[in-house]
Amino acid sequence: MDEIKEQLGAGDASSLSIQLITGERWVLLRPRLLAFLARVGDKRITVAALTALRQLEPRQLAGPGYAVAAALEQGRLVGFAAALQHGQEACLLAVHPQYRGRGIGSLLLQAMLRRCGWLQGEVALDNTSSLAACFRCGMKAVALLRGPTGKPTLRMEGAWQPGSRRIATLEEEGTRWQSPSSGL
Repeated sequence: MDEIKEQLGAGDASSLSIQLITGERWVLLRPRLLAFLARVGDKRITVAALTALRQLEPRQLAGPGYAVAAALEQGRLVGFAAALQHGQEACLLAVHPQYRGRGIGSLLLQAMLRRCGWLQGEVALDNTSSLAACFRCGMKAVALLRGPTGKPTLRMEGAWQPGSRRIATLEEEGTRWQSPSSGL
């Protein structure tokens, strides 16, 4: 991750890598990753999610339900995702506009699911690219609510199927867990 660069350029898709950020790397990269998120998040990232991310302690990344990942193409930062408390505290995803439509968001989301086991997140209905990434990863819409800006928003939930590359939905996982905020 030392090679993360602020400058973005076109690159070969075969050089894409998704890297989980450890606690010690988080301390060093937090300012750059937050700046990237501010630049490319299209003002869709909530203040609460940004605040939670700013306050994320490095030791938390070693615990269950916490993950931060970066998508790099030829050493350039092209995407970023984070899940705090399985997404119940914050779940966010951003891909640089020049790199959208390549499935990078889905790859980041899969890394989050794999690391956390299960995720919950809220996506505004007008954010079709994030919704598509969630559905591609096997997540399901479990509730319709009003987001912080008043927009209709879907609560998405999904689980990683251990021991396989396939992503299972929560329905397939049964009642392995219950989300207190979803009323399940």
